[in-house]
Amino acid sequence: MEENNKRKAVLEEEPSASERVPVLSAKQVKTALRCEYQYYLEYVLKKKPPLSSEALSKGLEVHEMASKPFADGMTPEEMKMEADRGGVFRFVYHHLPKDSFPKIEPKIFVDFGYYKRVVIPDFLYNDRVYDLKTTSSVTAAKTLYSDDVIQLHYYWDTLGREHEAYVIKLLLPDESSGRSGYTSSLFRVNLSLVTLSLIYRTEMRILDILEGSKPVPSPGKTCKFCGFREICPHSVSDNGASAKTT
Repeated sequence: MEENNKRKAVLEEEPSASERVPVLSAKQVKTALRCEYQYYLEYVLKKKPPLSSEALSKGLEVHEMASKPFADGMTPEEMKMEADRGGVFRFVYHHLPKDSFPKIEPKIFVDFGYYKRVVIPDFLYNDRVYDLKTTSSVTAAKTLYSDDVIQLHYYWDTLGREHEAYVIKLLLPDESSGRSGYTSSLFRVNLSLVTLSLIYRTEMRILDILEGSKPVPSPGKTCKFCGFREICPHSVSDNGASAKTT
C-alpha cells in the first residue's frame, strides 16, 4: 500500500526536458514481447513503420466521437439523449458507468525509480479503467487478445493496482460485408501477478537494450504483420524464406 501511495503522489507529473530517464509505455512492452529487434528498430534507431492512413484516421475519428460528449461537458440527461440517437457514442456509453464522469485520455507519468512509465487510458474513473479498441474484424471484436491483456495490466499496475480493468471492442461498419452499423462487446480483464511479472521482465530487457545490449530477433509468423519486414534482416515470409528485399 505504501508503494501504491507513493506512485499516486507523482501521477500526471511529466518528466522535465532535463531528465534523462527512460519513459516506457505499454506499446513499447508489447512491441518488445513480439520481437526485440522490432523494438530496436522503432525505439532505438527511431525508424517509422508505414501506417495505413485510412485505418489510423478512422480509429482516431471513432475515439473522438466516443469521447466528445464527455469533453463537451454534457449532463447525464444530455448524454442519454445523445446515446439514444445511435452512432458510436451509443455503443460505448452503454458499457460505461452512469454515476460518475471519467477523465478522457489523461497523460499520466509515474516514477518507478530509474525509469518512468506513461499511460494514456481512454476512460479513467476513480475505480475503473477502460480501453477502447476499434476493429473491422468480427473475430477480433469477440476476442480478448494478449495485447489487450498486457495493455490493461500496464494501466492497473501503473495506476496503483486499485482499478478494475475493461476493454470495449467496437466493431466498425463494413459495407463489403453487409454490416451497416456498429456493435460492441465488453471484456473484464482478469488481473494476474504472472502477467505483471512478464511485463517487469520485458521492461528490464528494454532497459538493457537502451543501454546497448543486443536485441534478440523473433522471426516467425508475426513477421507478416510487422511494419519493418521489408528492412529487417531477420524477417521471414510465410514459407520461412527471408522476406527482406535486396
